[in-house]
Amino acid sequence: SRLNYESSIEEKNSSESQMNTAKLNLNRVKKLYEKGSSALSDYEDAKNSYRTSVNSFESSKRSVAIQKDQIQFGYLYAPADGAIASVVAEVDENVTPGQAIGVLNSGTAIEISLGLPESVINAVKKGMKVKVTFSALKEGEFNAIITEVAPALDRDTSTYPVTVMVTDTDARIKSGMAANVMFEFVYKMFGEGNAALPKHGIEAIPKQLFGKLKTTTCILNTKVKSVENGSIKLESGETIKSNFTIIATQASGLVSNLKNQATQWKSCDTLYFEVSKREIKKPLIGLIAAPGALINNIFYHTSLKTSTTSKKELLSVTVVDNQNLTNKQLVTGVQKELKELCNIDSCTFIKQYNIQMALPNLKDIQYEMLPSETRLTETIFLAGDTQLNGSLNAAMIAGERAALEVIHLAS
Repeated sequence: SRLNYESSIEEKNSSESQMNTAKLNLNRVKKLYEKGSSALSDYEDAKNSYRTSVNSFESSKRSVAIQKDQIQFGYLYAPADGAIASVVAEVDENVTPGQAIGVLNSGTAIEISLGLPESVINAVKKGMKVKVTFSALKEGEFNAIITEVAPALDRDTSTYPVTVMVTDTDARIKSGMAANVMFEFVYKMFGEGNAALPKHGIEAIPKQLFGKLKTTTCILNTKVKSVENGSIKLESGETIKSNFTIIATQASGLVSNLKNQATQWKSCDTLYFEVSKREIKKPLIGLIAAPGALINNIFYHTSLKTSTTSKKELLSVTVVDNQNLTNKQLVTGVQKELKELCNIDSCTFIKQYNIQMALPNLKDIQYEMLPSETRLTETIFLAGDTQLNGSLNAAMIAGERAALEVIHLAS
């Protein structure tokens, strides 16, 4: 571009000189013509020659401007202050339009690109708040917001591209770090849909499933010591031969290569009370939003049709943070909040359950998995909500995917 620019300047100077010469010649012929010493045709030729030289000079000036712009095109100006993260082109290398030659890190906002499957994409909206953690940063959970949701499927990944911008600033976050984005819409999906409770209680679900099995033996109240390829060792010393084994519980204490990889769990306390009437008439879960409250939610089980009837109402209360209270203090505190926050008085305490492993505390939440992803070893497979997210739906999905992979390998 510089060589062309210098050539265009030389051409402009030459055309300017020719124009000046043509102008002088025109003035000379004009005077001779006025004195009658030159023919009209000579005068017309001189005028045409001058006009041609003027046009040539104007054209050369435009050529100089174009070549000057071409030189400017050789410089890339950053749209914002920042730092060059990488350069992927070499000096004197020919590049094509649209080709990336470098990466610029600018601003304080970090953007994360990911893909979501079709099963959950409709629950994701622009402006939705999410949480982000980084594998390289052992501590810290960062706030983020969804800035873009693609309307079309990416054929290469079979997912919908989503862009997330981290709104919290931290100098430790670097470009290229692996990130985990946690979408907090599991409960939202639960809240917008319909929840079902079997007429005979949750226990009816496994009983129904087992009732449809024809050649299956169910062994209860038997502790497993370890699981290996081809065998299940019980604490009693007995070994059960197995072609395939699906583990639908925490597997870290059962499989040798998963030791020291125990899942962290969220605990809760569930308390049951007997009351004379329902403050919530419809079969709805009541959420308590008061800051610092013991009660997280309440539910009248008798708002649904059950296999048993009673003149009293059965109320369950869930506490996710017992604030280190004793069982007696917890019951008293819950009864106090029921009266103050829910207008529920005269409730009789029935029973309390402390559930240490209520839900898995997962940082990398998923909503779908391939059947092959459930395979741990040659014959051992993992299922349960620990593989995806803390919900009954996730447990069912993981179990189904594990079963499909076993069927595939066995066929």
